[in-house]
Amino acid sequence: TRRSSDLLSLIHYESRIDPRSFQRTHRSAIVSLAHVARIHADEIEVTGGLRVPLSRRSRGEVKLRVGDVPR
Repeated sequence: TRRSSDLLSLIHYESRIDPRSFQRTHRSAIVSLAHVARIHADEIEVTGGLRVPLSRRSRGEVKLRVGDVPR
């Protein structure tokens, strides 16, 4: 299906990027930690205003890795 091929593509890219600079935030999203502008309850706003999903499972690790950004 389309969804499973999208997930496989994300897994493919995730295996090739630097895990020190990027974080999976949701089953459907990976973000560059350097571009996190704000962390909301269930999404992350990156530079430029784009919002991406943030799962409950990933929230704590993202906050630890990003540090003090406005909430």
